[in-house]
Amino acid sequence: MAIRQHSIDQYGFDPGTDGVFNASSGSRKFFNRIDWNINANNQLVLRNNTILSDAEHMDRDQLSFRFGSIAYKQTNNQSSTVAELKTRFSNRFSNSLLLGYTSIHDYRSPQTDPAFPQVQIVGRTPGSTIFFGTDREASVFNLRQRTFEFTDNITLSTGKHTLTIGTHNEFYGIGYGFVNGWNGRVTYQSIEDYLANKPQRVQGNFHYYNNDRSYLLANPSAKFNISFLSLYIQDEIRISDRFRVTPGLRADYTILPGKQTLSDRTKTAIADPGFREYLYLYAACKDQERTISKNRCISPRLGFRASWGDVP
Repeated sequence: MAIRQHSIDQYGFDPGTDGVFNASSGSRKFFNRIDWNINANNQLVLRNNTILSDAEHMDRDQLSFRFGSIAYKQTNNQSSTVAELKTRFSNRFSNSLLLGYTSIHDYRSPQTDPAFPQVQIVGRTPGSTIFFGTDREASVFNLRQRTFEFTDNITLSTGKHTLTIGTHNEFYGIGYGFVNGWNGRVTYQSIEDYLANKPQRVQGNFHYYNNDRSYLLANPSAKFNISFLSLYIQDEIRISDRFRVTPGLRADYTILPGKQTLSDRTKTAIADPGFREYLYLYAACKDQERTISKNRCISPRLGFRASWGDVP
């Protein structure tokens, strides 16, 4: 094919196969659990769920033809560990404490030179496009997320009432390293334009201070912590053997400990004079506050449970 041969001769780059492409995917799953009856009043459960998976991505359809070089492998590794301690202080008073930790690593690995741009050529069939090179969304993509969970529920039973007071809290540490088009994107309006080296458009994104790929993967541009805190109380009221009412109240609060920094270039970026006249109302880059609402969210609730037929 002329496109492949021209790429090899002109750029020393093989776009890959234009025939059958064999994509693979696989995963390994591990589930481990330990139950320990410490004594008559305390039970401890330790469990871990780990998934190691990867899959090759290379999609073709009637209007989008992709050479084999644009394929990439996506790897997703997740591991979640939970420790739960259940304690019974008396027949009416008990407690459930849960501690959890989850780690996620999601990244993409191009199957060819990560620095080679994504090439797009308008095909001869109206509406069709030919792609090869490195996928612009795979050249730099590295996500790491760590989550710590703390949950504690106290339950008190008094006759017709079962009162639960608890807290559920999640603390996230996120590192999102993604640069769309770090390798660049070159568009040609026809196959003939590509063979004649006449691009219609060249696009790309780059880091102002260090555009080295290994640096970008090791130092994600979006790195932040966020915490979700909650307190709640509910009372299950037994009206009869067939009918129960459960009123409750929950308060949620979100904390963003540190703001994402804005570079000096972002603060002094030239603003589009028509920016605020578009369909949505945007804030210019230099005006972004990078904060979240500090309002507490109060959520009342009311539920009921009714039984029909014979009550055991």
